[in-house]
Amino acid sequence: MNAVVQCLSNTAPLAEFLALGRYRARGARAEVTHRLAALVRALWTRDYTPQLSAEFKNIVSEHSAQFRGNAQHDALEFLLWLLDRMHEDLGGGGGQALSLDANPLWGHTERCETFDNPPLCQENFKVQLLEVWGFQNAQVP
Repeated sequence: MNAVVQCLSNTAPLAEFLALGRYRARGARAEVTHRLAALVRALWTRDYTPQLSAEFKNIVSEHSAQFRGNAQHDALEFLLWLLDRMHEDLGGGGGQALSLDANPLWGHTERCETFDNPPLCQENFKVQLLEVWGFQNAQVP
């Protein structure tokens, strides 16, 4: 979970969007996005406290049973869940313009009502190239 939050908080357009409160979430139902925004804002303004991470973890646990407890979780699963949750919280829905299936060799596209765009190709497609970056044993100076 921490790795995903760190990656998202260092994705400049998203971090700015969240930290500066440039989003419009759908009421109280958007607790996950609100907590993530508070966490990202605190990381960038140096107002971070461990309590903010605990609050974010608690809200995530309330909304998704698979991320309850302290067990190690798959970062990709959490990232996909979090992005989907933010999409819902921010008023998205009504079709996914582009998504990867559980098998990363296959994807799906459909009309997206959020941006009113048509499918990018026929509904299902085979992934030809998937670029994934990761860091192992990275040391921060």
